[in-house]
Amino acid sequence: MFLITARSIILPTALSELQAEHFYDLAVLITSLAMCTILPISGKLSDFCGRKKIFLTGIIIFILSNFLCMISSNVYIYLFGLLGTGIAYGLVNSVQLAILNDICDEEERPGKVSNVNIANSLACLLGPIVGGGLTDFFSWRIVYVVAIPFLIVAMVIMFLYKEEKHAPGRIEVDIAGTFFYIVALIPTILLLSGKRLGVYQLQSIVIGLIVCASVGIVGFFLVEKRAKIPIIAYQLFRSSNFRFCMISYLICSIGFAAINYLPLYYQQVRLLSVTVSGLIVIPRQLSQLLMGFVLRKDMKKISGKTWPVVIGFVCFAISMLFIADFDLQTDIVKIILAEIFFGFGYSALTIITQSNSQLDLPTEDVGSGTSLIGLFGALGNTLGAAIGSVVLGAVTSLAIGLKYFFLANAGLMICGIILGIVRGKGDETI
Repeated sequence: MFLITARSIILPTALSELQAEHFYDLAVLITSLAMCTILPISGKLSDFCGRKKIFLTGIIIFILSNFLCMISSNVYIYLFGLLGTGIAYGLVNSVQLAILNDICDEEERPGKVSNVNIANSLACLLGPIVGGGLTDFFSWRIVYVVAIPFLIVAMVIMFLYKEEKHAPGRIEVDIAGTFFYIVALIPTILLLSGKRLGVYQLQSIVIGLIVCASVGIVGFFLVEKRAKIPIIAYQLFRSSNFRFCMISYLICSIGFAAINYLPLYYQQVRLLSVTVSGLIVIPRQLSQLLMGFVLRKDMKKISGKTWPVVIGFVCFAISMLFIADFDLQTDIVKIILAEIFFGFGYSALTIITQSNSQLDLPTEDVGSGTSLIGLFGALGNTLGAAIGSVVLGAVTSLAIGLKYFFLANAGLMICGIILGIVRGKGDETI
């Protein structure tokens, strides 16, 4: 989380130095696309070969990818490094909640999920501040250097972790389903983001992407109907609680993708330095921390409840409406309030949905279930980035494009509010 939030602050400067500002949308998309690709596979693999191996593999790829980003002499090396961080984060993210499930009983689990989110909030607080300061006073490359020692510490800790043996047997991965899933996902996202990525300049590329996406979607559904162990554990969605949590988390993650575009406003519309644009996020991260501590204290009381999700969506909607009204003369108080509501909304939604989604997961499906949580988060981030690319590509003014983008996000959060209210009034269905 430190790397992801620091990257969002330093990305405009890094691409400017590499003379590749037009690659901004691709740089935002490539990490989340890589996460979407790896998450369904890594979750199932962890059920067979153990969480520890998957986690360690992710950390090693993280270190190598950071090194690539640090030494990149052109945008293609940098993008390849970002691709690696997406794969690495997907591997780590798919098993961290599963590890908590393995080592905690049901009563402890909500509090531990809160602890993870508090730690993530601390990392999100440090990422923009440290990233902005290092970029202005030294170089954006130093950010990737700073992260490497902490990744090494994480690797050592995981080496010391004594994992219980998992069920022996042949590793069964839905190869055909995975292939068609990737063939459907990547062309679809590229088509959505086509204008800003320059895809629409060649008609043959557009036709090729449409054909690939169509083949992928049709092939995926045909293959998954017959798959013994499908890439997405459909049986988990029989639980109305799990469905509600996944939909809510998807909407929340689309909103979270907005942090990739806030630095554009701060640095290119408001003309603030990288350091100042990093400091502005302090209220957001402090509110995330505060919400994390509040929810941790009362987690047992609100576990399984719907109303905290509604409150999270209300906070998120208020934040998006405030941001949509930003312009050159926007008062700093309004910016801070928007950041505070952003932090409250995101923290509440993440903690509640991640915790509640695991309430009735069968033991044998813990890896698949927790990787689905990560997958829906990554899909949300990817869709959020694609929406941003579409909206910004439709207008000539960055300021106007950002306004429409955040208004669209506000509308989505209102849909989340309605979903939560309907769920709260229902019995076992949404």
